[in-house]
Amino acid sequence: MKTANRLAVAAALCVAGAMPAFCAAADDAGQAPAGGPRAQMREHCKADPEKCKEQMQQMKAKAEAWWKKVDADGDGTISRDEANANAPRVAKDFDKIDTDHDGTISHEELRAAARERRREHGGGGEHGGDEAEPQ
Repeated sequence: MKTANRLAVAAALCVAGAMPAFCAAADDAGQAPAGGPRAQMREHCKADPEKCKEQMQQMKAKAEAWWKKVDADGDGTISRDEANANAPRVAKDFDKIDTDHDGTISHEELRAAARERRREHGGGGEHGGDEAEPQ
């Protein structure tokens, strides 16, 4: 999967509340403030890079599985029906997320919504989502 798509999937999971630890402290450039969860993760990765690589691969797989579940028709966007069926928190804020009002949510719209969600919640990721974290 391309990097842009992976970022979109991660953004979708942030919007849906499915990956609070990952989303908690990343800023718009994907960087965490000093001492935040991502900084702690970097330190952990320095100590055990192989375990970290495995965990990142698992996280990417979960993100990809979540996206595939939500984007049921595989067209690269999330329709209102797909959100209603597969992502209740995204569905709840669908009109806010769908900023161009075309009836679908694009990768960029999800990234923007994730950034806004972090701002609204003060960078916190302690809020859980309606959807279970992908297994």
